[in-house]
Amino acid sequence: MKQFFEHKRRALVWCLSAAMAIFAFGAVAQKMTNTVVKDFSVPENYGPPHENQLKSLLQGAEAEPQADDSSLILITELKLQMFAEDGALQMLVRAPHCVFDMRRREVSSAGHLEARSGDGRFFLEGEGFLFQQTNLNLTISNRVHTVIQSAPKIAPKQ
Repeated sequence: MKQFFEHKRRALVWCLSAAMAIFAFGAVAQKMTNTVVKDFSVPENYGPPHENQLKSLLQGAEAEPQADDSSLILITELKLQMFAEDGALQMLVRAPHCVFDMRRREVSSAGHLEARSGDGRFFLEGEGFLFQQTNLNLTISNRVHTVIQSAPKIAPKQ
C-alpha cells in the first residue's frame, strides 16, 4: 500500500512540474515578442552548384518580433546586400526601418530606401518598397530618383 501512495505522489509531483514548465514556457514566449535582437542577420544562398555562395544578406541593427504575427519582424537600420554567383557585390540597399516577413522572405516599408550598385555607378532612392529575398526582386513605389554615372573613359596609351 505504501508503494501505491508513493507512486501516486510521484505522479502528482511530475504533473505539477509539467504544468509549471508549460506555464513558464508560455510566459517566456509572451516576453519574446517584446525582445529586441541586436545585429540581426538573414543570409540567402544560391542553389547548386553555388550553394556556398551568398545570394543576399539581410542585416539590421535591431530586430523585434511583432506580437500580432510571429512571422513579422520589425527591423531598424536595414542593410541588404545582393551578390553575384562569383561573390561580387551587385547592390547595397539601406533603409531606416522596415518589416521582414520570415514566412514569405520579403522585406517591405512605406518609408525611405536608398540603393547603390556594387560599382557605385548606379544610385536610386524612393519611398515605399518591397524586396523578395528568394528571387532578388526589388520594387520601389513612390518618389523614385535615379542617378546613373557613365563608365570612366580610359585614356589611350601613348
